Amino acid sequence: MSDLDIRLKSISNKVQQTVGMKKQLEERFGSLDREIKRLGASLELKQMTKEVLDKLVTLERRSASEELQRLVTRGIVAVWGGDWEFKIEEGMRADISSAKFKLFKDGEEEDILDSHGGGLVQVISFLMRVIFLLRITPKLRKYMFLDEPFSQVSANYQPSVAELVSQLARDLMIKMLMVTHQPVFSEKADRVYQLYDSNGETKAKLIRE
Repeated sequence: MSDLDIRLKSISNKVQQTVGMKKQLEERFGSLDREIKRLGASLELKQMTKEVLDKLVTLERRSASEELQRLVTRGIVAVWGGDWEFKIEEGMRADISSAKFKLFKDGEEEDILDSHGGGLVQVISFLMRVIFLLRITPKLRKYMFLDEPFSQVSANYQPSVAELVSQLARDLMIKMLMVTHQPVFSEKADRVYQLYDSNGETKAKLIRE
């Protein structure tokens, strides 16, 4: 075999190797292209899923907010009468969701912290706890423990608050255990205990059932 034949054969082998490498690269690029398309479809699906979930969360939050506003407003009106409206203003602060509570009477904004000497805040707080208890998932047994929850409600509004608490407990089937020094609330209770000190030990005596 002449030198020319050897060189031609070497070149032919290299050409064949190059062709083989080209086919491998084409197959590899084809595989990569399919993988990129698959990942793109998966990413698009995830993005769509996220958008749907975000919308569902927004709708759920809006529904909960509207329900909260409506029920708290009804509770305030039941106690104080008149034209009241409790509102929740939602917004964003430093990319974090925020909410601000506002209170209106006869269309004019009231200072929610000072209105009725703080008693109104206590009633709003109680109503919100009731609503959260009803909406929580998974459902829990409906128990509420209240320690002097209405200590700042003035005496002339206490009967209305006591009636509201009694009605909610009855209608929503919530068992409430309340510690109070205000007789108007114990009068509405199904069972009443009196706590007393006995040689440094706190004991309870059944008063009424």
